[in-house]
Amino acid sequence: MNGICKGSINYDLGNIPIAKQEILLALEIFESLNNPMDISKAKQLIGRILLVENNVDKALKVMIEAYNVLNNEKLFSITYQSIVVSIAETFANRGKFDEAKKWLQKLSIPDENMTISEEIKAQKQMIKIYERYECSVVAIEEVPLDETSKYGIIAGELIDGSDNVYRVSDMVEKPEPKDAPTNMAIIGRYILTPDIFDILKTTQAGKGGEIQITDALLTQAKQGKVIAYKFEGKRFDCGSVDGFVEATNWFYEKRKEL
Repeated sequence: MNGICKGSINYDLGNIPIAKQEILLALEIFESLNNPMDISKAKQLIGRILLVENNVDKALKVMIEAYNVLNNEKLFSITYQSIVVSIAETFANRGKFDEAKKWLQKLSIPDENMTISEEIKAQKQMIKIYERYECSVVAIEEVPLDETSKYGIIAGELIDGSDNVYRVSDMVEKPEPKDAPTNMAIIGRYILTPDIFDILKTTQAGKGGEIQITDALLTQAKQGKVIAYKFEGKRFDCGSVDGFVEATNWFYEKRKEL
């Protein structure tokens, strides 16, 4: 088990001093080996620890260094996305929303540099929808009716003459096919307005005994404040073996074209 894994475990357990020591040691090794991916992961974890220690300025500095490592090497991975989101969240928590928005826009990378282009495009598309309607936005796609029990499902009306933008009127968490209002599924991409946190505080546990984001979004939807956007792009369900294999094969073919 490498230093990042050990540090992550201790971080999750709340053993912050031990986690910091392990990750700093790992970072020193990764830098000596010039391993950019692991360097960026280690710096991101150090940034999180510094946030716990309330050293926000230094945390931002370290996380931006982590971003620069990947950006300079054009390694646009899930780690890259995670670092960008962490930086944006940190700025947002300080009330610097314009700066947070600038960082989120870095998720939109020119196609020729992308390794995960469809997902990044989807986020960029959603930002444009948010800028127009200024309310919560969820990405959706049509799924087979017999798979509705895997997703949050929406109902709504097309608006403004579009064929892919809906004003949401209802949302149901993982309904059986007979209970599903449509086959339009929320696929895990959200832009949420800040009032969602106040709504979550009063949202009762739903399906599975858990507080569901779908239930909180329904409260906003009843006020006309949720837009569902049928994004342009390709999505893979990597939570299943078939989906993971499909994604692997698709990216392999894309890499051969470079």
